Amino acid sequence: SDADAISTYIMSLSTIHCALPKVENVGGGNDTIEMGKAVVLGSSDLACFSAEGLASLGIEVYLVNNKGNAKVNKNVGKIEVLKPAVGPSENGFSSHLQQFDSLVDTIGNERSFSLNLEEPINDEDFGDSDGISFGSSVLQLLKTRHNCRRYVSTLTHSQFLVANEGIFGGPGKTEQYCQTVGNISFLKKSQECQPIPPPVALGNTLEKLMANGVVYPEKQRRKACSKKSDA
Repeated sequence: SDADAISTYIMSLSTIHCALPKVENVGGGNDTIEMGKAVVLGSSDLACFSAEGLASLGIEVYLVNNKGNAKVNKNVGKIEVLKPAVGPSENGFSSHLQQFDSLVDTIGNERSFSLNLEEPINDEDFGDSDGISFGSSVLQLLKTRHNCRRYVSTLTHSQFLVANEGIFGGPGKTEQYCQTVGNISFLKKSQECQPIPPPVALGNTLEKLMANGVVYPEKQRRKACSKKSDA
């Protein structure tokens, strides 16, 4: 349905499209192909959607969670479910995989939020030039040890507030934040809000996902957004 297509568009923007490993300048030309390894942390519906979407686009996906299992459709592509500690030696999943190209984190956020809103944000790399403070040794290790140059967190600011302030102070802070960002006067202040240009080739990604049967139903999205922490 149209509603499911719109829901898939919304949910796939960060969890799939922005996390796609790509090889550019193929054969010395301008062609770009989608290939490589991706790690998805979590076992939620969103984590499974991310894993299925990336796998359906030809990416080798590793879904990592404490349970070592998830309700994920492995028929769409190559998906392997791992626990954080792998094998008899209980090596960390990152050491077990050695190298991977991108990581989708549906559990937390290793990136330090220190935005320079005067400058455009470019999330192609983890460097300070992208307008986001590097701020985390975890991100540095991902890049230097595992060649992982794409880190995407699905943790919203509202979820961050609840996690930081606790169940008593968090909801109030979240409500205040939602009221602030929903105010027209706030949206008109260029130093506090900036337009985000549409990502390149997002339409192509969405078309492929729909053709591959990877859909995030609107009913499921509404259920997720109804949670206070997901506001």
